[in-house]
Amino acid sequence: MTYPTFFPGSRRPQQPVDLTVVREILEEQRDFRVEQLSELRQSLATGGSVAALTASGTSGSPVSMSVADSADADPHGQVAALLAQAADAALAEIEAALTRLDSGSYGRCESCASPIANERLEILPYARHCVSCQRQSQLGAGHPAGRISV
Repeated sequence: MTYPTFFPGSRRPQQPVDLTVVREILEEQRDFRVEQLSELRQSLATGGSVAALTASGTSGSPVSMSVADSADADPHGQVAALLAQAADAALAEIEAALTRLDSGSYGRCESCASPIANERLEILPYARHCVSCQRQSQLGAGHPAGRISV
């Protein structure tokens, strides 16, 4: 299944996005993150860390680590907890992108509804916003102008 998208402000179409390939990429990334979280959870459990493992209510992912609860943990446990938080956040974004694929809104900016450039989706297939809206969002949140993320 494919659909054509356009560069913002341009009438020239981009190459159609193959949603089947996008889904495969996102599912591979999801599988990687689930495995990564499992390994980190196992590492924390066997390493004697006191980091709290709690069920995540936001992303549906298997685990969410609380760094605050690992304040008295060994440095390895603290690093593992931070890595687990990052992996959990990435997993939530990946799952949200899969939901957007299912609903037909994948590739559209959640802020302005403009198509997200294919180049951005190739680099960050779970991007929610076009570059312009992401930049505005980060500027409003106090992020440096040059740093653009999801």
